[in-house]
Amino acid sequence: LVSQSNKADLIIEKNIHNPKNNPDKTIFLIHEPPVEDKYTRQYSPEFRLSFFRVYSIICNTANSRNIVPHPLYFWQPHNDSNNEVKDLQNRTVVFYGRCGKGIIGNEPHIFGNISSLSLYPLRRKIVSDMKQMYPEFHVFGEEWPKEYGVPGAPGRRSENFRKAKVRHIRENKYNFVLCLENAILENYFTEKLWDVYNSGAVPIYLGMPGIEKYVNPASFIDGRLFFDYSNYKFNSSGLLDFIHDLSEQEYDTMVRAGFEVIKSEVKNRFLNRDSLTENLIHELNSR
Repeated sequence: LVSQSNKADLIIEKNIHNPKNNPDKTIFLIHEPPVEDKYTRQYSPEFRLSFFRVYSIICNTANSRNIVPHPLYFWQPHNDSNNEVKDLQNRTVVFYGRCGKGIIGNEPHIFGNISSLSLYPLRRKIVSDMKQMYPEFHVFGEEWPKEYGVPGAPGRRSENFRKAKVRHIRENKYNFVLCLENAILENYFTEKLWDVYNSGAVPIYLGMPGIEKYVNPASFIDGRLFFDYSNYKFNSSGLLDFIHDLSEQEYDTMVRAGFEVIKSEVKNRFLNRDSLTENLIHELNSR
C-alpha cells in the first residue's frame, strides 16, 4: 500500500480502542471476526464512523455509510500440490489448530443483523469425542492436553508453518483433515481449505455459510451435515460412519476436485490478498 499508493501512510495503531486519526482520510481494515469480546468494539457504529472507510467482513445495514464488506481472506493461495492421491486403507483423520481454552461462545454474537457463532467450544468437544471414538484421529496445536499430542507436528509459530503443515500431512499420509474455522460467519474463511487441498487430503469443513459459492462442494466433506446449529452439537459418530462408508472412487474424486480448486484460485486470484490490496490502492489513488 505504501509503495504503490501516492496518498497512503501506514499506521500501526497500538491503542485501537481509541484511534487518533483523521476520519476524513483514514481507512481501517478489520482482520478478525467478532468471536471474542476483545474484538466487538471494532464493529460498533461509533468506532466505524471514526474512519473514512472500514473494510470489514461484516456489513451492518443499520449503519453502512462507510462500510466496504470483503471476504476475510489474507492467506495467499499457492499451488504446491503434487497431485498424489493417498491410499485410503487406514482412513486417518487429523486436526490442526489451537484449543482456545477459556474462549467461550456457544451462543451467537449479534451485530445489527449479523450473527457470529464461535466454534472454539465445539472444536474442543469434537476433538475430545474423536479421540475417544477413533484411534486413527490425531490432533496438533497449542493448549491441548499432552495426552492428545503426537510428536513431530509443525509448531504454529514456526517459520513457513503452512508449508510445514502441508508436508506433515503428506508424510504421515493423513486422508482427512478436520477444518474448523474460528467462527461461523458470513464471508469468513481462512487458509484451512487451501492447505488441505495442497496436501492431497480431503477437508471436513465447517465454517463460512455458503462456502460452496467459492469452492466446488464436491471437493470437501460438508461439516454442516453433522452439525445441529440450534443445539450447538456435532454428530462425530455420524461423521465417522460417513468416512467409513466412503468408497475409494468417491475419495479419489474429492481429492482431485481439491487440486482443481487450487489451480483455479491461484489463476483467478479471486479472493487473495493481492486483489484486496489492489482494490485499496485504487480507492486511495482515486480520492
